[in-house]
Amino acid sequence: QVCARNEVGRGEWSNPSQACETQAPRKPSAPAAPHLVTPSSGSLLVGWFNPSGNGATVDTITLRVADNKLMRDPREIPDVPAAPQQFEVDELTPGETYYMAL
Repeated sequence: QVCARNEVGRGEWSNPSQACETQAPRKPSAPAAPHLVTPSSGSLLVGWFNPSGNGATVDTITLRVADNKLMRDPREIPDVPAAPQQFEVDELTPGETYYMAL
């Protein structure tokens, strides 16, 4: 319910609203593919856009790195802070091609 107030006082309360139900949090949505921010000789600064948390805050992401597009035998980097939405993947071989997934 709501009521209005002015310099004279408070008015009458409104009729009650229709029933309103909250939603329980769900698993986060799938994120979009990560993108390259800055390459260096042995590392890649990778960025991403956090997906919807669907009622809960996205705290961490897991980043996967592989040397093949099919993401076979990826290196998995768990518990990367979701902010600032960038992470430097190091210990990479200079001149090699890598693929990333969240």
